[in-house]
Amino acid sequence: MAWQVCQCREERACKDYPADFGCLYLGSGAAGIVAKGHAIEITPEEAIAVTRHARTMGLVHMIPWTSRELRGLGADSSRALELCSCCPCCCISHRIGDGGRSYIDGIVGLGIVQPAGDCTYCGSCQQACPFDAILVGEDGPIVNSDRCKGCGRCEIGCQQNVLQVHRLELVSSYDDGREMIPAGAYLEQIQTTIH
Repeated sequence: MAWQVCQCREERACKDYPADFGCLYLGSGAAGIVAKGHAIEITPEEAIAVTRHARTMGLVHMIPWTSRELRGLGADSSRALELCSCCPCCCISHRIGDGGRSYIDGIVGLGIVQPAGDCTYCGSCQQACPFDAILVGEDGPIVNSDRCKGCGRCEIGCQQNVLQVHRLELVSSYDDGREMIPAGAYLEQIQTTIH
């Protein structure tokens, strides 16, 4: 495993989130990134600690399948995976507005948000969502599962603990023929890539 500073936050001199909370590279193919000096090697325990701390800061974890970027950094993209900790102000998915959001929409999240309690209609969940996946209506939060990535920002922002992130287990078909990958199958795909 390797860890790198966030190039998006570093380039934009982010004032809200630290640039040193950047991308994790998983799998044996990430060794080339370390060898070229683009990242430092860390243990799995350190990686887990990094992701937990990033989440408490409100950063969004996403797994972009960016083989071109991985190769450019020196990785074997067939055996490496990038896990980003994106901020809502600087990271590329947010910088380019709906163009970035539609790109991210192609990435299947590992969970989905579901209402679980009594809503006070404060709107903090809707404001916290970087993917415009939540609309607070008369019956509380309505989650657009097409857009939700299960990143957990709404869950952290909800003062009433109404929202919870769950693993996605069911396959949902969409009008354009796309299908969500069940969490188990997605995790198998990730494990195949990083081993």
